[in-house]
Amino acid sequence: MPLQLDLHTLTELYPSPGERRQFLQRALEILREDRAALQYALAGHACERAAELAHRLQGSVAFLTGEPEQAAAILRPLERAIKQGLPPDSRDIELAALDHLTTLESAMDRATHPD
Repeated sequence: MPLQLDLHTLTELYPSPGERRQFLQRALEILREDRAALQYALAGHACERAAELAHRLQGSVAFLTGEPEQAAAILRPLERAIKQGLPPDSRDIELAALDHLTTLESAMDRATHPD
């Protein structure tokens, strides 16, 4: 199931549409920066840095979606693969996690630019 924003909680935390949009824009910037840094760390087999980023992203995704179990299901396998030194068969795990992150970024982008 694709990651969805927890707009209910975000609306409770940021009742003003402008404040909510501002929060989402900043959160989107951070998520994109962290995903790009993760991709760079993975490509360079910088496993310690990649593990830190995967863990950080898991927390961000859990907060933004309100689904900590789903965030863990997506990013923990990547963390495990990183801790194992990124074995060759872990590429599919990497791609799946990155795809989920990109999907969440798209949802956040749509939420900050409503029609």
